[in-house]
Amino acid sequence: MRIGVNARLLNKPFTGIGRYTKALFSDLAQEHPNDTFVLVAHEDVAGDFPKNVEVVILPERFPGTAGMKKTFWEQVQLPAFFKKMGVDIIHYPYPSNPWRNFKIPTVVTVHDTIPWVLPEYREQLSTRLYQDRCRNALKYASLISAVSHATKNDLVSLFPPLDNKIFVAENGISSEYKSSVENAEKVLKKYNIDPARPYFLYLGGYDARKNVSLLVDVFRESVASDFDVDLVLAGGKILQGKLYESYDYAVEASKKMPESRGKLVFPGFIDEADLPVLYAHSLTFVNLSKAEGFNLPVIEALCSGTPVIASDIEIHHEVLGDYGHFVGVDDKVKLTEILRKFAGDVEFASSERAKTEAYVCPFTWQKTAQKVYQAYEKVMQFATIKRDI
Repeated sequence: MRIGVNARLLNKPFTGIGRYTKALFSDLAQEHPNDTFVLVAHEDVAGDFPKNVEVVILPERFPGTAGMKKTFWEQVQLPAFFKKMGVDIIHYPYPSNPWRNFKIPTVVTVHDTIPWVLPEYREQLSTRLYQDRCRNALKYASLISAVSHATKNDLVSLFPPLDNKIFVAENGISSEYKSSVENAEKVLKKYNIDPARPYFLYLGGYDARKNVSLLVDVFRESVASDFDVDLVLAGGKILQGKLYESYDYAVEASKKMPESRGKLVFPGFIDEADLPVLYAHSLTFVNLSKAEGFNLPVIEALCSGTPVIASDIEIHHEVLGDYGHFVGVDDKVKLTEILRKFAGDVEFASSERAKTEAYVCPFTWQKTAQKVYQAYEKVMQFATIKRDI
């Protein structure tokens, strides 16, 4: 098979979809050396891929705004390119398949339904129109890959007719998170993290649903003054606008903090190779997101042997099971209690870390790739039958 891939977000390796694209198609290519994977991006991307991966740069050529350029690239340039290349199937790692019926079979990955249900992500008319068209185009997909059962449930609730098209192929994590971590002190110092001080870790986006401001407030008001524990806020702003102000809020909060035992630390974006160190050496990983489709960091942290404090939402129960400490998305009292417990009770913190040693991670990119490839085979089989008819 010759598989075309919308690899636009390969140039954003710190995003969930960027990481998904690189990991999934690297594994697929390794497992299926007789197939060719054509990854098409709009600008140069970094990274090594197997020999049967072709990375093609297809520059944007629409003269309008950034949004118009992106839409034209996705809806006009990319389909025309794939048609010219004669690919057998196209995989869109996020909803961006043609808005009208397209002859080439397609698989579309849906990570979550956030752009279609949360009002704060739909305020601008242009964004709303774009996301609605992408949603409606899902009916033209041959199959839809949901990254979790929670995402599938959300999709079916919103669009019942899609039910028979959706299969679940959970995200995976790299085996690096299960291996021993070397050069920890050097890595931590690289990001201005004091190896001698315990720290809570947050790693992820800073848009409104991530709920980072609540974590910052509770740490600043109820933890920092009493314990020699820091809060490391990794990552940074990728987009501008009111929706992404929580990072700025955290930086300003740090400046306004009185003299305290704990502090906020901003290491910036973390190289993927260094992530296991930051996870493994954190006291706990904290993620209080109000909505997620899968949430790779909570699993990566758990597989690194680190206890996880997570928001009490469906997907976190699905992926963490009995290994999560769950907190309501607005529950400052419970969050305060659990942070102070980890910060001040050494025996409790050690006991919770020991429990994670029994965790066997069920999520691997190999499993994801197997399920996705089975979908390719199913789609191609159906296409062959349709042509014969």
